[in-house]
Amino acid sequence: VGVLVDLAATLVLMSPGIVLMWIGRASLLGLAGLIAAAAGFGYAARLYARSIAATGKWFGNRVTNTEVVELTTGGHISVNDAAMRFVLRGLISPVLMFGFIVAFLDQQRRSFHDHAAGSIVTRPARATWVVGDD
Repeated sequence: VGVLVDLAATLVLMSPGIVLMWIGRASLLGLAGLIAAAAGFGYAARLYARSIAATGKWFGNRVTNTEVVELTTGGHISVNDAAMRFVLRGLISPVLMFGFIVAFLDQQRRSFHDHAAGSIVTRPARATWVVGDD
């Protein structure tokens, strides 16, 4: 679910370029659309990287109540690692569902982009209670 929310946010930022590519097709307007779509993807990567580095969360993480943290320390990952994670997730992981296949085979359920960035996605511990606890 979180990946789909992040994809929607990315597509919103890329949509002006996508529309120009569709209208322009085989013309210079189509090329301008390609450049605008790439710029939108780059801007989304920048927003994602800053948010993940500062809080460990972007839109999808907020919806799913998860956090991206550094594997060994549990702290926030760097802006550069977060940007690399976003680009790999957006460009490479969708190919043949590669990122998800890696996660399925990994004991910690870390996907391809998590391995590359040295990150892991965590959830807060569940609250527990006992009957009669005050």
